[in-house]
Amino acid sequence: MNKVSKGYRSEVKAQKFYEDHGFIVQRTHRSKYNDNDFFGLFDLIALHKVEKPTFVQVKSNIVTKEVIRTIAEFARDWNANYEIIVIRDRKEPVRYVFISNKLAFKIDCNNEHVEDLYIDEKTE
Repeated sequence: MNKVSKGYRSEVKAQKFYEDHGFIVQRTHRSKYNDNDFFGLFDLIALHKVEKPTFVQVKSNIVTKEVIRTIAEFARDWNANYEIIVIRDRKEPVRYVFISNKLAFKIDCNNEHVEDLYIDEKTE
Protein backbone atom coordinates (compact mmCIF):
# COMPACT_ATOMS: atom_id res chain seq x y z
CA MET A 1 0.00 0.00 0.00
CA ASN A 2 1.43 3.40 -0.91
CA LYS A 3 1.64 6.25 1.60
CA VAL A 4 -1.19 8.26 -0.01
CA SER A 5 -3.56 5.31 0.33
CA LYS A 6 -2.43 4.67 3.89
CA GLY A 7 -2.90 8.34 4.78
CA TYR A 8 -6.38 8.37 3.29
CA ARG A 9 -7.30 5.20 5.19
CA SER A 10 -6.02 6.76 8.45
CA GLU A 11 -8.02 9.96 7.85
CA VAL A 12 -11.21 7.98 7.26
CA LYS A 13 -10.64 6.01 10.50
CA ALA A 14 -9.97 9.25 12.40
CA GLN A 15 -13.12 10.83 10.97
CA LYS A 16 -15.17 7.83 12.13
CA PHE A 17 -13.57 8.03 15.60
CA TYR A 18 -14.67 11.66 16.06
CA GLU A 19 -18.11 11.08 14.54
CA ASP A 20 -18.65 8.17 16.96
CA HIS A 21 -17.94 10.66 19.79
CA GLY A 22 -20.63 13.12 18.66
CA PHE A 23 -18.62 15.43 16.38
CA ILE A 24 -19.37 16.51 12.85
CA VAL A 25 -16.19 16.36 10.79
CA GLN A 26 -14.89 18.07 7.68
CA ARG A 27 -11.91 16.44 5.97
CA THR A 28 -9.54 18.15 3.59
CA HIS A 29 -9.78 17.16 -0.05
CA ARG A 30 -6.49 16.45 -1.78
CA SER A 31 -5.71 17.34 -5.32
CA LYS A 32 -2.97 16.10 -7.58
CA TYR A 33 -1.15 19.44 -7.60
CA ASN A 34 -1.18 20.70 -4.03
CA ASP A 35 -1.66 19.90 -0.36
CA ASN A 36 -4.91 21.32 0.94
CA ASP A 37 -4.46 20.83 4.70
CA PHE A 38 -6.26 23.39 6.84
CA PHE A 39 -3.65 26.06 7.61
CA GLY A 40 -1.03 23.71 6.16
CA LEU A 41 -1.19 21.58 9.33
CA PHE A 42 -4.53 19.90 9.92
CA ASP A 43 -6.39 17.12 8.12
CA LEU A 44 -9.74 17.41 9.93
CA ILE A 45 -11.88 20.00 11.63
CA ALA A 46 -14.24 18.45 14.19
CA LEU A 47 -17.16 20.42 15.61
CA HIS A 48 -19.15 19.56 18.72
CA LYS A 49 -22.12 21.40 20.20
CA VAL A 50 -20.47 21.97 23.60
CA GLU A 51 -16.78 22.32 22.70
CA LYS A 52 -14.60 24.72 20.77
CA PRO A 53 -13.68 23.64 17.22
CA THR A 54 -11.03 20.92 17.21
CA PHE A 55 -8.30 20.96 14.58
CA VAL A 56 -6.86 17.48 14.05
CA GLN A 57 -3.59 16.28 12.49
CA VAL A 58 -3.83 12.60 11.50
CA LYS A 59 -0.70 10.45 11.63
CA SER A 60 -0.12 6.79 10.81
CA ASN A 61 1.71 4.82 13.52
CA ILE A 62 4.10 7.53 14.80
CA VAL A 63 4.30 11.23 15.53
CA THR A 64 7.55 13.20 15.64
CA LYS A 65 8.57 15.85 18.15
CA GLU A 66 8.86 18.31 15.26
CA VAL A 67 5.16 17.88 14.40
CA ILE A 68 4.21 18.29 18.06
CA ARG A 69 6.27 21.48 18.37
CA THR A 70 4.84 22.93 15.13
CA ILE A 71 1.25 22.43 16.29
CA ALA A 72 2.04 23.72 19.78
CA GLU A 73 3.50 26.88 18.23
CA PHE A 74 0.37 27.36 16.09
CA ALA A 75 -1.88 26.74 19.12
CA ARG A 76 -0.26 29.55 21.07
CA ASP A 77 -1.99 32.21 18.96
CA TRP A 78 -5.49 30.82 18.36
CA ASN A 79 -8.36 29.90 20.69
CA ALA A 80 -9.41 26.40 19.61
CA ASN A 81 -8.71 22.79 20.51
CA TYR A 82 -5.80 21.01 18.83
CA GLU A 83 -5.16 17.29 18.65
CA ILE A 84 -2.96 14.77 16.90
CA ILE A 85 -4.55 11.37 16.44
CA VAL A 86 -2.23 8.48 15.67
CA ILE A 87 -3.94 5.65 13.79
CA ARG A 88 -1.79 2.60 14.49
CA ASP A 89 -1.79 -0.66 12.53
CA ARG A 90 -3.82 -3.32 14.36
CA LYS A 91 -4.00 -1.22 17.56
CA GLU A 92 -6.35 1.35 19.01
CA PRO A 93 -5.70 5.03 18.19
CA VAL A 94 -3.81 7.33 20.53
CA ARG A 95 -4.54 11.06 20.82
CA TYR A 96 -2.32 13.96 21.84
CA VAL A 97 -4.53 16.75 23.20
CA PHE A 98 -2.83 20.14 23.46
CA ILE A 99 -3.57 21.90 26.73
CA SER A 100 -1.25 24.81 25.96
CA ASN A 101 1.75 25.48 23.76
CA LYS A 102 3.91 23.85 26.48
CA LEU A 103 1.82 20.81 27.50
CA ALA A 104 -0.10 18.03 25.76
CA PHE A 105 -1.79 14.98 27.23
CA LYS A 106 -1.42 11.57 25.63
CA ILE A 107 -4.83 9.88 25.81
CA ASP A 108 -5.79 6.32 24.87
CA CYS A 109 -8.92 5.26 22.96
CA ASN A 110 -10.94 5.05 26.22
CA ASN A 111 -10.17 8.72 27.02
CA GLU A 112 -7.82 7.61 29.79
CA HIS A 113 -4.86 9.85 30.50
CA VAL A 114 -1.65 7.97 29.65
CA GLU A 115 1.06 10.59 30.19
CA ASP A 116 1.91 14.29 30.15
CA LEU A 117 4.03 15.52 27.28
CA TYR A 118 5.97 18.69 28.07
CA ILE A 119 6.91 20.53 24.91
CA ASP A 120 10.37 22.06 24.98
CA GLU A 121 11.28 24.07 21.89
CA LYS A 122 14.96 23.24 22.38
CA THR A 123 14.49 19.45 22.53
CA GLU A 124 15.39 17.53 19.38
